[in-house]
Amino acid sequence: IVEDNIVAALKEEVNQQYQGSSFQPDDGESALGGKKDTATNAHCCDPTGTVEKTTGLGDESALGDRVPSEILANEELVHRILLTDPSDFHKLSWNDQTSEGSVSVDDFMARWVDGSRLHSTAGASPEKMITENMKQAFFDLITEDLGKGDYTSMQNVLLDLHESLRKLVPSRTDLHSYLRDEEVKAACSVNDISALLLTAADALANNLEAPARASSTLDWIRVASEADAEAHYGLSSRERYVVASCAFLLFKTEMCHIDIANFRLMEVAPLIHKLGPDYKLGRLNARFALGESPSIDELKHKLPSTNAWIMSMLASPESQAEIVRANSTGKRFACLKSRGFVDSLLFSTNQLAMPEIFGIDTARIMHIRNESRLVVIACALGLHISNMSRADPSILATVPLSSQLLEEKRQ
Repeated sequence: IVEDNIVAALKEEVNQQYQGSSFQPDDGESALGGKKDTATNAHCCDPTGTVEKTTGLGDESALGDRVPSEILANEELVHRILLTDPSDFHKLSWNDQTSEGSVSVDDFMARWVDGSRLHSTAGASPEKMITENMKQAFFDLITEDLGKGDYTSMQNVLLDLHESLRKLVPSRTDLHSYLRDEEVKAACSVNDISALLLTAADALANNLEAPARASSTLDWIRVASEADAEAHYGLSSRERYVVASCAFLLFKTEMCHIDIANFRLMEVAPLIHKLGPDYKLGRLNARFALGESPSIDELKHKLPSTNAWIMSMLASPESQAEIVRANSTGKRFACLKSRGFVDSLLFSTNQLAMPEIFGIDTARIMHIRNESRLVVIACALGLHISNMSRADPSILATVPLSSQLLEEKRQ
């Protein structure tokens, strides 16, 4: 691959996807000066590499701008984008997956040293601990198979690695054959497996990964060329070394997929943020069969919980007084957001079914509801303490907040 310089251009193709801050194409031209390969771009934003075309947002909301079809099909993802402030678009991630920062190969391989696995997930969520332990158990079985001279499971994982690498550039089918599956199927020794891993790592680091990602892969390649690579990492056997190395390369390839997908998501987020409300309205109409111009009676019948919520808000004398004073639709909506959301949802003491229009937001609203209650309780306690100590409550305003709390307050 290196001698023939056949896939050198691929590195630039993937780099421009990964380095979003410097990649600002316009008028159909790529950052490298050529026409953009829309098929490649459509695939690169899909971690599975299965997308064949993009579709217009107009397919869902009578708007003609183009967004990848797999994003439009994910209503929860579109909803998350709409709830995200434009200044936080860089934090968006595909299916809530975020690529980890720079992970050194030494730190990764240290997880595979006997007796260290329990410490690798310390402080992690139960879900992450279960996932990591399941992965570890899977690779432990492969290590046992290698010790018995059975290479079938290892061959299957290597074929998965090849396929994942190819999906990084799915439109370049002419280059896929450089990762030779027939050599994987013919592998019959740990040294054969090690050589195949070295070939895959070379393709990944020198032709597919962005420079910010490639350094740890290059470190692995440097150590892999040594005769006692397993001793360098403190691993107990050659079999354990090749299994851990395969897991490392799978991890690095997955990070590339996530980087590309998240960059593509960040690229289309401003468009979705602008046109998403029409998309959401169309989805709501379709879900409850509202039609294009439903009558008030139809809305009451098909959205009974939403109707009950609005009626409970209107029953409040304060709400009635505000609506009477409101002289524009905008002010009436402001009343709906303040009285309806805060008083009738967050701090409601009456049992009320969640309005249909908040179906996707149920978990978020419950979280906000609990957080709001805790804040009110904390404020009441603070005032009570101030009164007991006969101190002016304004003293609490002089306590400096940490940068993390200031960021959470801004959000």
